[in-house]
Amino acid sequence: MPQSIRFEHHGATLRAEPLNEAQGPVRLVWLHGWGRSREAMRPLADSLSPVAESWLIDLPGHGE
Repeated sequence: MPQSIRFEHHGATLRAEPLNEAQGPVRLVWLHGWGRSREAMRPLADSLSPVAESWLIDLPGHGE
């Protein structure tokens, strides 16, 4: 599994995980819904991996 990256700004923490390397000209950032984590978006991001680089985000207070 790729290593997640942690961003902090004014006390808020955000985690991002690069899912794959660019396979095409498209780059996507996936945001989950309320009460979820980046894992909820993984199946959709995986399905587009042949054509798009994806980043999965955990919003502050969710996921990691």
